[in-house]
Amino acid sequence: MTVRRVLRSLQANIVKGHGRDHTRNLFWNFADADGDHLRSVVRSLGRRMPSALDQLEATETFKLTGQSGGPVICFMLRPSGYEALDAPDAIPQDEAFLAGMQARGPGAAVAPPINDPEVTEWEEGYRDRIDALLLVAADEAAEAADVADHWKGRLSAAGATLLHEEPGKAQRRKVAEKFEGVEQFGYVDGRSQPLFLAEDVKREPRSFWDPAFPPSQFLVDDPGDDEATSLGSFFVFRKLEENVKGFKDKEDELSAALGLAGGPFEERAGALIVGRFEDGSPVVLNPLPTDMPPVNDFDFRHDEAGSRCPFIAHIRKTNPRGESPFHLATDIGVATTARQERSHIMARRGITYGERQYDEETNDFTDRPTTGVGLLFMAYMSSIENQFEFTQATWANNADFVTGGVGVDPVIGQGPPAPITVPDGWSGASAADFDFGRFVTMKGGEYFFAPSRDFLKNV
Repeated sequence: MTVRRVLRSLQANIVKGHGRDHTRNLFWNFADADGDHLRSVVRSLGRRMPSALDQLEATETFKLTGQSGGPVICFMLRPSGYEALDAPDAIPQDEAFLAGMQARGPGAAVAPPINDPEVTEWEEGYRDRIDALLLVAADEAAEAADVADHWKGRLSAAGATLLHEEPGKAQRRKVAEKFEGVEQFGYVDGRSQPLFLAEDVKREPRSFWDPAFPPSQFLVDDPGDDEATSLGSFFVFRKLEENVKGFKDKEDELSAALGLAGGPFEERAGALIVGRFEDGSPVVLNPLPTDMPPVNDFDFRHDEAGSRCPFIAHIRKTNPRGESPFHLATDIGVATTARQERSHIMARRGITYGERQYDEETNDFTDRPTTGVGLLFMAYMSSIENQFEFTQATWANNADFVTGGVGVDPVIGQGPPAPITVPDGWSGASAADFDFGRFVTMKGGEYFFAPSRDFLKNV
C-alpha cells in the first residue's frame, strides 16, 4: 500500500479541511430513484470529485501561484442509500451509523443519552429519511451554487428527491493581521484541530499538547471495495442554531457579576465560558486577549483547581488535554488514560451559516440575531459512538466532567439548563449559581459514511 494510492482513493476534506468559504449541503432521498440511472450518476460523481491527493496538490499550487484548486465535492451515504444503490454488502458496520441520529435521540436506549430535541422539533428538511448527502464547497457563493445545481439536475433526473438544501458561509474576523474563521458568537473556531500531515505538525509547537493523531482515528477500511487502499470515514452532520443576542447578553450579565464590566477585563467573562477569548487566546494562559495568532500548545496542568479556565468551559469540556486520568473516577464510565482520552477527538470540518453584518472599521459584527444563524457542525471519525456521541454525552452533557458537580458545557451542552459556578482565578472573584442558560439549539442532522472514490466509481 502506498500513501499516494490511499490518498487517490480517499475523498477530499477528510485529511485536511477544504478551506472554502461557501458550501451547499444537499440532502437526498432515493425511494423513487431508478437504480441503474442513480448508479450511473454516482459513478460520475466518483470520477468528478477531487481526491485527497488532488486537494493536497492543489493546496501546494495555491501556495506558489495563488491559483484556487476549484470546487470540492464530497458524497456521503446512509445504509438506506447503499440499499438504493443495490450495494447492501458495502454498508459499514457501526452501531450508531446503522441506527441513525433520530434513533439515538430522545427515548433511545443509549447511555449516557445524547439529549437531542424530539424529532418533531427538528427542521422539516431533517425529519424524513435521508439516504445521502452531497456537499459542494467553493471560494464563491455563485460557484458553489452552480456546481450544486448541476448535480441537483442529474440526481433529480435519476428520480432522487431533494429533501433539503443547506447553504454554509464562513464568517471571518481579523486577528493578528489575518482573517480567522469564527463561529457566530464571535470566537475563533477550529484552531485546535487534530493533524494528520507531517508538514502541518512541524508548524505547531508541541511542548504541552501534541496535535498529531494517527490516521486510524479517522479512517476505516471501506467494505464496499476490496482494494487494500480503499478507505472511508464516518461523518456526522448537525445544524446548530445560535442565539447570538441571548449569549452576548448573558456574557454581559456574567461580566457584571464578576465585577469586570466597564473595564479592560470585561471580555474575560465570555472567555471563562468558552475557554478562549474571541481572538483565540486561551484564558488559562492570559487574563486579557493578546491579538496574536491563536495558541494551541497548552494544557491545564498549571490550573488543576479549574480557576483560570473553569472546568465548565467549552474547550475544557470537549478537549480536556490529559485531565481525565487525574480528575475522573473509573465508575462514571469515562476515559481514564491519556491515550483513551485522545481517542475521542474528531476531525471537525464545520462552517457557519446565515447572514451577518460585519464592520471592517470596528472588526466586529454589528447585529445580534436570535435565530437564523449558527454552525453546520461536521466531523469525520472512525467511530461515531466513541467519538461524537462520547464527546456530546459523556463530556459536554455530563455535569460531573471534568470533575464532580461543575455542570454541563454552557455552549453545546444539551438538557435542562441548571445554575453553574463560574470562578475567575485571575481576579479572585466568583459567580455562584449563575444561570447562563442555553443558546445553541440542535435543529437536525444525520450520521453518514464517506466511502472511497473507488467504491463510488464502480458502484
